[in-house]
Parts: sequence; structure tokens; C-alpha cells
Amino acid sequence: MCTLCQHQVSRNVSSLLSLYTLCQHPVSRNVSSLLSLCTLCQHPVSRNVSSLHSLCTLCQHPVSRNVSSLLSLCTLCQHPVSRNVSSLLSVYTLCQHPVSRNVSSLLSLCTLCQHPVSQNVSSLLSLCTLCQHPVSRNVSSLLSLCTLCQHQVSLNVSSLLSLCTLCQHQVSRNVSSLLSLCTLCQHPVSRNVSSLLSLCTLCQHPVSLNVSSLLSLCTLCQHPVSRNVSSLLSLCTLCQHLVSRNVSSLLSLCTLCQHPVSRNVSSLLSLCTLCQHQVSRNVLSLLSLCTLCKHPVSRNVSSLLSVYTLFQHPVSRNVSSLLSLCTLCQHPVSRNVSSLLSLCTLGQHSVSRNVSSLLSLCTLCQHPVSRNVSSLLSLCTLCQHPVSRNVSSLLSLCTLCQHPVSRNVSSLLSLCTLCQHPVSRNVSSLLSLCTLGQHPVSRNVSSLLSLCTLGQHPVSRNVSSLLSLCTLCQHQVSRNVSSLLSLCTLCQHPVSRNVSSLLSLCTLC
Repeated sequence: MCTLCQHQVSRNVSSLLSLYTLCQHPVSRNVSSLLSLCTLCQHPVSRNVSSLHSLCTLCQHPVSRNVSSLLSLCTLCQHPVSRNVSSLLSVYTLCQHPVSRNVSSLLSLCTLCQHPVSQNVSSLLSLCTLCQHPVSRNVSSLLSLCTLCQHQVSLNVSSLLSLCTLCQHQVSRNVSSLLSLCTLCQHPVSRNVSSLLSLCTLCQHPVSLNVSSLLSLCTLCQHPVSRNVSSLLSLCTLCQHLVSRNVSSLLSLCTLCQHPVSRNVSSLLSLCTLCQHQVSRNVLSLLSLCTLCKHPVSRNVSSLLSVYTLFQHPVSRNVSSLLSLCTLCQHPVSRNVSSLLSLCTLGQHSVSRNVSSLLSLCTLCQHPVSRNVSSLLSLCTLCQHPVSRNVSSLLSLCTLCQHPVSRNVSSLLSLCTLCQHPVSRNVSSLLSLCTLGQHPVSRNVSSLLSLCTLGQHPVSRNVSSLLSLCTLCQHQVSRNVSSLLSLCTLCQHPVSRNVSSLLSLCTLC
């Protein structure tokens, strides 16, 4: 048994396994000696890799030592940002996330949501008297409050409105003088109509006075029915709904579901011994019960039936005499076939006797393999699955993932200093580390790279000398472009100077 998952592993295999200190699942002893634990998640990492890491001060996951020396903490979320970037940042007074110092000096706080808006814009705003969000001063002087929802409506409109006595929303003054309240839902109805209404005795919604005088209540659901009809009704003894008196005198109750059936019919009925529903007495005398599901089957048929020893449903006696049970799943197989079967030593399912004498067990998964093949197999030192002996003698372990690679190949491999996966020695001598992501880049390329001052990702030195920072989002834009940009007075994102000179502020938004 595996000490963690309690699944069976071959005794030959388990002697080569040791337990991971974190997840306790077996790994090859050869592999675990090369592993060290990550200080955060405690999952094994290569010893070669963990020595190059330091901990991120926020999330405590390892980052490259080269990178962490260039990082400072964001004052809000405490995740590292480049030191070059954080010196240009100031904190929003509301959400405390950094914004460019250039931008924050142009911002004022919205008096409602406290999110920054441009100082140029906020001086033109007044507060909506209901929701307190800024609206243009030009617009708010024309507004009056709706007496119900307190949202602004035009002064011209509100002078013509009166309140609905139920929902308090405004309706036209001309209309409300003609309205009366419905006695049930209290919503206005026309005065002309309400004088003709009476309440329904059940749901209390108005019905015409002319109609209600002719109504009586249904004794079950209490909804009005015509008085002429209800005098002819009687209650069903089961569901208590009205049925015609003429009909109910002829009804008897079904002994199972208690719903009325005709008296003439019920005298001919008997109960099914299984589901207790009524079946015809004539039929039942011809029925016998199935020994498994207990539902009636014809007596003529059941005398020919025998029961499966496994799942107890009837099969024909003629067939079952020819059946034998599979020793594993207990399902019937033909007697002719089962005499030729032997059990597989692993799955215990039947295999042909001719085949099983030629089988040997795989030392890892214990499934049968041909005896001719297993003598030629050796175990892979990592995954412990058989590989050809001819092949395994030529294999060496990859120092990272511990899966076999050809000995000829592994002598030419060196480890990538970041991800520790093998790369060709010829290639790795030409590689240098990217100062941000620490993944190797060609030495020829990295000498031409400079760091982006915001995202710290390498960009070509030729390109970065032409870049300047956007004053809002601090992402690089071309110097040629940024000299032509001006800030939008509201959202502070750059727009072309040619465009912004043609723009004025919308007085509302």
C-alpha cells in the first residue's frame, strides 16, 4: 500500500520510493534528494532553483534575487512595484491606489463618491438634491424634485403633476381628479367604474356588482362559482374539489390513491400486490409476481423463468441452464466460454486460459504483459514504468524533471538558470538573464535591451530612448507623440493637442 493514498503499488517499486514532505505522495528516491521545499507553498522545487530566490515581501512566494532588489512596495496593495516607478506615484485619497504625481495634483474629490475628478470639471458641477452625484450647474437650475422618488424632473413638468394616492408616483392633475381607489389593491381606478364594483369574497378583488349577486363560493377553493351551479355540486372525498352530485353518488374511492372511480368499475378491481394500484380481478388471477421487482408478470411466462443469481431478474429457464457466473463480476457468461477462462491476476476479470499462461505481471501496474516482453524490460528510474532494457542502459536522468533522456543528449545539456530545464550547452553559453523576468535571452539581444521604466520589461535601447511616460498611466509613449499630447481635463488621459483644442466639456457629464 502507498502510505498516502493507500493504493497498491508493487513491492518492487515501493522500495525505490520516498515521500514528498508536503503532499506525502511517493516520489522516486533519486528525485527527492534533489528537491528542496519552497518557503511559501512548501511544494518541492529544485535545490538549484531555490538558492536563487528571495521572498516577495507581500505574497512570500519566491522571486529572483536579482529582481527583488529593484522592487519597492505599493503603498496600497503592498505588492512590489519597480523602484523607478514608485518614486513617481502619489496615493489617491479615496481608494489609496497609486496614481501619477503629475495627475493627482490636477484632481479634486467628487463630494459624493470621493473619487477624483478633474479640478476643471468639479468647479462646473452642482450636486443633485436626491442622489448627491454631481450634475452640471446649468442643468440643475432647471430641475425640481419629484415628490415621490425625489429625483429631478423639469420644473415645467412638475407643476402639472399630482400624486397617486397609492403608489405616490406622479400622475397628471387632470387624470387624478377622476380616480377613486380600488378597495383591494388601493390603486386608482376610474370613479365611474368603482361605483359598479363589489369585492370578490375570496380574493377581494373587485368584480361587477351585477355578477357577484349570482355567485356562491366553491366549498374547496373559495372562489366564486355561479349559484345555479353550486347547488348541484358535492365534494370529492379525496381532493375536496366539487364534482356533480349526480356523479359522486356513483363513485367509490380507489383503495390506493383515494381518487373516485366508478362503483361499477371498482367492484371488478383488486389491488396489485406490488404497487397497490387497482388492476382488473380478471387479469390478476393470471398474474404471478416477479421474484426480483415484485411486479406482476403473466403466470404463463413466469413458469418459464428462472432468476439470475446476480441481479435476481428473471431470465428464461432455457437460457439460464447454459449460463455460469463470471468469478469476478458475477454476471452470467456462457458455460462453454467460462470453462476456457482463467482469472487475470490483477483485475480478476476472466481472460482466456491459453493467454494467461503466457502472461507475467508488469512490476509497476501489475497488469499482465507477455512473458516474452517482461524479460526484456527494466524500470524507468523516475516513473517506474517498464522500458526496454536496451533503451534504459542508454538513458540518464534529466536533472530537473528526472525523466530519462538519452545519455548522448544529457552530456550536451546545461540547466537554464531560471526554470532549470535543460538547454543545449552550446545555446546556454550565449544566454544572459533578462533583468526582470529572469528568463534567459540571447547575450547578443540583452546588450541591446533597456528596462521599460514602468513595467520593467526589456525594450530595445533604440526604442526606449525615444519613449517618454504618459503622465496618467505611466506607460511609455513615443516622445514624438507625447509632445503632441495634452491631458483630457476630466479623465486625464492624453488626447492629441489638435483634438483637445476643438473640445469643450459636456455640461452634464
